[in-house]
Amino acid sequence: MTEEDIVRLLNDGEIVAVPTDTVFGLIAIPTEKNAEKIFNLKKRPSEKPLGIFLPLSNHLKDYITFDYLRLKPLLKFWPGPLTLVLPVKEDVFPFIQKNGKIGFRIPDTELLLKILEITGPLIQTSANVSGEKIPVTSKEVRNIFGDSVYIVEGVSGELASTVLEYENGTYYVLRKGAIPPVKIKIEAQVDIKMDSLNLIFMCTGNTERSPMAEAMARDIFKGLKVNIRSRGVMFGGAPFSKMAQETVKELGYTPIEGKSRQISEDDLIWADMVLVMEKRHIDYIKEEFPAFSDKVFLFGDDDIPDPVGLGKKTHELVGKIIEITLKNRWLDFIKSLLK
Repeated sequence: MTEEDIVRLLNDGEIVAVPTDTVFGLIAIPTEKNAEKIFNLKKRPSEKPLGIFLPLSNHLKDYITFDYLRLKPLLKFWPGPLTLVLPVKEDVFPFIQKNGKIGFRIPDTELLLKILEITGPLIQTSANVSGEKIPVTSKEVRNIFGDSVYIVEGVSGELASTVLEYENGTYYVLRKGAIPPVKIKIEAQVDIKMDSLNLIFMCTGNTERSPMAEAMARDIFKGLKVNIRSRGVMFGGAPFSKMAQETVKELGYTPIEGKSRQISEDDLIWADMVLVMEKRHIDYIKEEFPAFSDKVFLFGDDDIPDPVGLGKKTHELVGKIIEITLKNRWLDFIKSLLK
């Protein structure tokens, strides 16, 4: 199906399923009738709104109720898998507004951008029955909707977009998706709030530095909604270093017991942020798990020395570096992320 065919179908009032840079989606010309069609197709409750694909971010100047320039730091992520739920004027697509807001995104696929250039903004939503698995192939879409929609053949991405809702200068995370919220906060320097944070400390063997960081962080971040793990690059099974945990205790923190574990894809799916002890650990994630490299950041200003096989004084020095870094580099940052 060509872009001309798709545009013709859309202008005739049809619903079209298309692969996107995130998951397979349904698109339509933004009318109340088409919105009702999509709600019925998806068996979607009316309180779960539809979104809008934009051809250009400039459209928002005419839609939103606040200064467009406030969005500038986030527009670097468009086209891409970031949905911004923004307050809009009463007459802007009122049939899909929820509490005076609409979710907007510019998709990052050549076909959709060409279509949007011709049609202008389009209603968009995932191509699934509400609450069920979201398809990533045209075959899966056909199994769901049969001949009820026109389907563009292809394969989409696998991760849904990250969804941020704007409220009085702050962006609240409604859904964690393809772009980690932590990355957005660091790169765009905007105020982002999350309900909780899943944090992994990672070193080479997961016997010395990362378990020390995990143990100290559990005390330093106490009272914050932070879930903490530690992992390593190497195969797991070795017990946490006694000297490392003695160092933790001597610094006034509660030591932890356990065995080392190698970082896994499941860990990286779970994590919102991975703090690694050396730059080469970032390289490891980029090589072995490239889809998750945006979640990985260097723990300190530079590499944290590995005390493995060295004496008590070295462990004390490394422990103190970890403690200072947790308090001075990450505590306030994590506090600023959480509601």
